[in-house]
This record gives sequence, C-alpha cells and structure tokens, in this order.
Amino acid sequence: MPDKIFDKLTIVIPAYNEESSIAETIETVRKICPGSKILVVDDGSKDKTYEKAKRAGAAVIAHPKNRGYGAALKTGFRNASTDYMAFIDADLTYDPAIIPILLKTVTDEVDCAWGNRFGGKINQMPRIRKIGNRIISIIFFMATFKKVVDCSSGERVLRRSVLRKIDFDQL
Repeated sequence: MPDKIFDKLTIVIPAYNEESSIAETIETVRKICPGSKILVVDDGSKDKTYEKAKRAGAAVIAHPKNRGYGAALKTGFRNASTDYMAFIDADLTYDPAIIPILLKTVTDEVDCAWGNRFGGKINQMPRIRKIGNRIISIIFFMATFKKVVDCSSGERVLRRSVLRKIDFDQL
C-alpha cells in the first residue's frame, strides 16, 4: 500500500490507565502506518498515560475525568481532520497490522471495515458475550445485508465523511 494513503489517516486510540502499554502501541502503529496521525484520547486516566503518550509523539486529548469508552471515541471522531479514521485499543489487544488491510478496503469505495478477533469464529468468549455479540451481528446484518462476525471489535477503519452525518450530541 502506498505510504501516501497513511497521510490521510488518523488513528484514534482511546486509553484509560494504559501507561504500561501506550508507548509500545504508538510505536507499533507508527511503524505499520508511517505518516498517519496518531490521536490518543486519555479518558481521565489516574496514571501516566497522558505523559507517556505525549513522550511517544502522539497528539493527546485528555478528558478531565473518566467518561467511558464511547465518549473517548466521540472525542476522537470530533477531533480527527483526515479523510479516514482507524480505531485501535491502547493495549494491543488487536494486531495493528490489520489497519492497512482495513484501510485498503475502505478506500475501495466501502464506508467502513471491522477487524475480527476470532478469525471467523467466536471461541474464547464467555457465553453471554457470545450471545450478545451474535445478536448485535444479526441486527447489523438485517440493517446492512453485510455479514459481520465481531460487531464489538475495537479495531475498525471508517471514511470520515460517514461520521460527519452523525449528530454525536444526540448519542
């Protein structure tokens, strides 16, 4: 994938008390997606997440108190200025190497692409979460006619123009 496309990508990393992993996550993402903008949203961490993210070279926005994962995502949506946005968890739960693949999918006229923690199958998840994930996936399919195995995956790439259509103040 040409590196120029990464200039059009902001990678949003929601973080809460991730001082032990945030620098490694930023360094890993920077190697995989050179030229991308990295935005850490520190969601009221009580540790040194903010300082370590800054030191690692990311742009950082801090919530004064913990407002939750969804609020951190919304802050990322509102503050990214590139054509594409990727989201990845701060603890490297997901392999960032999938970002270029998801980005390639989105740049081919698809609005969004999700990562999948399960390789097509859901194995290592508590039964109640499997059921919830399955229900959400079915609802998503009914709305879009697109099969998604892991709707709750934290790794996704979206075209920013799609997000501009959403009134986040109403969510």
